[in-house]
Amino acid sequence: MQLVVGLYTYPALMAADIILYDADVVPVGIDQKQHVELTRNIAERFNKKYGETFKIPEPIISQVGAKIYDLQNPTKKMSKSSDNPKGYITLLENVESARKKIMSAVTDSDNQIKYDPEAKPGISNLMTIYSCLTNKTIKDIEEEFKDSNYGTFKKMVANEVVKMLETLQNKYQEIINSNLVDEVLDKGIQKAQSIAQAKLEEVYQKVGLSR
Repeated sequence: MQLVVGLYTYPALMAADIILYDADVVPVGIDQKQHVELTRNIAERFNKKYGETFKIPEPIISQVGAKIYDLQNPTKKMSKSSDNPKGYITLLENVESARKKIMSAVTDSDNQIKYDPEAKPGISNLMTIYSCLTNKTIKDIEEEFKDSNYGTFKKMVANEVVKMLETLQNKYQEIINSNLVDEVLDKGIQKAQSIAQAKLEEVYQKVGLSR
């Protein structure tokens, strides 16, 4: 039986990345919540044994859009590792390719724009995407498109996806062709090292590893 050390070390490394910097909150998707729970458990156990040292972080999970599903198989999370490239959209993808993927997204034969993740996962997923991009509530979307068909709604979703991608990609090109990334990284390294060093020294002292 082959054991992969990452199975054991990766969760601990994720926890360290959070508690080392005294994070108050951690924005995560619903499938990442368990990592924050593990981090909280580690911090609480350390504090109980060695005294107050780490902040206990709280996860922040969006009420809408915490998980976006595959466009071709809306019962599975959207992932770039999917076997079907039509099921996901990447941030730097050609916008017309993204539009076609939205238009060909799997729905159902009901043709009623109603949010029901169990019975209508495909159209519910598109409604979630539209809600995230427009800040409209699911209820408002249902009302707005109550007399529309799936084709009309998909066009509106595709327009919003294209608009978002164009804005993001333009900003990406602006940043990647400047020195901003290096400047931010340099400042971040200095700040992170300062915070981390102080916390490490405190931990070493409390567990008896300091000089």
